[in-house]
Amino acid sequence: MSRIIRAPVDAGQVITAADLNNTYNDYNQPGALQADNTRDQAFDLPHFQNVVIVKNSQVNVLGNTGMLHTAPVTTVASELAAPIVVHPVQTSTGTETRMTFGANGWVLALGDCLRVWWNLSLKCYYAGSPWNNASALGRYNIPDTTPPGNVVISDGFHCWLAYLQWDTTSAALTNWVAVQGQSDPTTIGAYEGFYTQYLNAGTVISPWTISSFAFADNGAMPAGNNGKGFNHEWFAPYGMFVFAPTIAPVTVYGIRLVITGILHSGHLVGGNQENVLLYDYNVGDPTQYLEYKGGRISAVHQRVA
Repeated sequence: MSRIIRAPVDAGQVITAADLNNTYNDYNQPGALQADNTRDQAFDLPHFQNVVIVKNSQVNVLGNTGMLHTAPVTTVASELAAPIVVHPVQTSTGTETRMTFGANGWVLALGDCLRVWWNLSLKCYYAGSPWNNASALGRYNIPDTTPPGNVVISDGFHCWLAYLQWDTTSAALTNWVAVQGQSDPTTIGAYEGFYTQYLNAGTVISPWTISSFAFADNGAMPAGNNGKGFNHEWFAPYGMFVFAPTIAPVTVYGIRLVITGILHSGHLVGGNQENVLLYDYNVGDPTQYLEYKGGRISAVHQRVA
């Protein structure tokens, strides 16, 4: 709707032919469309029918389809030592459920954007009190004077990690690496793990919940007999990733979701003092694993400029 403002005609005002001829001249003012003569409601999709915003889109199933938690897929048990192996999400028969973008891939030009969303129904398992294992990360002895001795606590910061990998080399899909801004497992001092600054496509997954039977007055979370862990049962973590090339076009031939763990958060005291996620070999054992059923992964290749 126009917002051109014109003074009203007063009673007794003389109207000339020139007045009539110039009545609508303000609809053709220099600068054409601007705030003074056009509202955003004047435009609709037909005005932009030659501008392609979404270039490609795709949706794939992760794991096994179905509403019930039957025939779940069990991941590789938590890592016990290097070299680290990540687990690609697959069906119960071992077929990877990944996104493939054809022989030519999706060419992300400058001014393009790739958006990826995923979700997965899963359940974590453990036995005993792994957070209380000797030398487990996040397990601390806190001095206590009543009675004298130590209170053993856990910070509860263990997790699994799910993140995205892609192949930008060929449609053969044999060269999977972490997407840009996300890293694969790397050596960090005496550990293996991830720098949190390179987790742009990662989602942490809680393996258990620890509750306290006592010590509520001082906020302690007992790791031993006075604490108890609970299984989360089935839940659905999710994640998203956004990428826009800044230097040259990037061709993506496929994307997949991988899972790894168990990790624990940490903070380096030397160097640049980065925050990290480290594999906790003192907690990991064959009883620490997770099952997943199914989910979805969606990708959109679109213009952003």
